[in-house]
Amino acid sequence: MKFSALHIEENTKDSRLVERVLLMHFPDCMYTNVDNLSDFIEHIENRTPDIVISDYGLANHSGEVFLKTCRIEIPDVPFVFLTKSSVINIRSKLISDGASDVLNKMEVERLPDVVEHALLQTQTNEEANILVTILSQISDPIVIRNNFGFITHISDIACLHLGRSATDVVGTRDLKVPVEFRPIKDSKGNKIGEIGHLRVGSAQMKKYEMN
Repeated sequence: MKFSALHIEENTKDSRLVERVLLMHFPDCMYTNVDNLSDFIEHIENRTPDIVISDYGLANHSGEVFLKTCRIEIPDVPFVFLTKSSVINIRSKLISDGASDVLNKMEVERLPDVVEHALLQTQTNEEANILVTILSQISDPIVIRNNFGFITHISDIACLHLGRSATDVVGTRDLKVPVEFRPIKDSKGNKIGEIGHLRVGSAQMKKYEMN
């Protein structure tokens, strides 16, 4: 998994530990450490990270300031707290304020799993937004399937042509009609599925409709 992690941490020893833990599990991770708000803002203005990891009790600013800044400037980027503070006392508030998770530094071995889950959730949300946007902007017989070949979305006009409901189609693999598929890619160029256009005027389609 290739991604960029921005770590807000004043303790050099702790930052090196987090870097080692991340690189051990994600060799392609691009790690950056900042220790103050101005450097944090400068970094996100020039290069948006894929995930932010932050201490909570910093000398000049609370971790909540970094979280709020992140939610304003880069709202879709997951934010994970890694702190020596008592997680029990702050977890619920920070999650409600937009943090993806809150870990104690004694739980650093859990960080890779938390990071991976947060990144996958972000990707899933992005994929869903892309697909919903595509379907909302078209009035054609469109079918969308994931990378495993299962149909995940279908437009109303496609259902009309097929004479089937979306419930009947979603989750299946074969429509038994000709469909021309092309890749759908996210903002980083990764294939997240395929979009297909029913060939409504084809002989095969007419034969299906008569049956």
